[in-house]
Amino acid sequence: MLANLYRKMGLHDREMQTYQDWMNAMPGDPTAHYMMARAYERAGQDAMAMQELAAFERMSAGDPSAYPQIADLYRRLGDPANQGRVLETWASQVPGSPDARLALAQYYMQTGNYGAAAAEYQAATQILPNNASAHIWLARAYQRTGDLASAQAELATALALQPQDMSIRLQLADLYRRTGDPYGAIQVYQEVVATNPDSPEGRRAAQAIRRIENQLRRASQPSA
Repeated sequence: MLANLYRKMGLHDREMQTYQDWMNAMPGDPTAHYMMARAYERAGQDAMAMQELAAFERMSAGDPSAYPQIADLYRRLGDPANQGRVLETWASQVPGSPDARLALAQYYMQTGNYGAAAAEYQAATQILPNNASAHIWLARAYQRTGDLASAQAELATALALQPQDMSIRLQLADLYRRTGDPYGAIQVYQEVVATNPDSPEGRRAAQAIRRIENQLRRASQPSA
């Protein structure tokens, strides 16, 4: 595309003129407005980018494929309110889309709305029950809300789906430790060490075991 060539050559004025010519020739095509919005955003002309993005959003109304593009550009323009609005619209229009649910959940995590994030990740795990990453993210959201028991259950599910993933085992062991189950934590840490003792995960697990054992020994010593 000619506009991309101009962009790579650093000829931003010509790039934008190409998009303007596109809009003039095909006034009903929303894509030209999106490309112009991106060009303005890269040039630091945020007000103009917002104007073109609003036009693209208006012309793309009802097209689910446009929502992730719109939301991402609002994010890059530093407008989290509109980013969230677009993601919520996307998820409401296609509630069975795991991409929409996960994108909205990630937005809620980034903005500190952990309860809403957990609800969206939970919806995603119902759509994709065998997706370990969705269960891991749901566990993280539960941790942020303080529901450590539910977080443990989600990590256990993720581990059952990906039993060779040592990072999941470490997260599960850390949760056992945080919930006051040092022996459960030691058991899971030992599984990590037994699998690959020389890996970063294995070394971290071994250190964690030593710390817990030292704590248990101190706790068992009679006070003076």
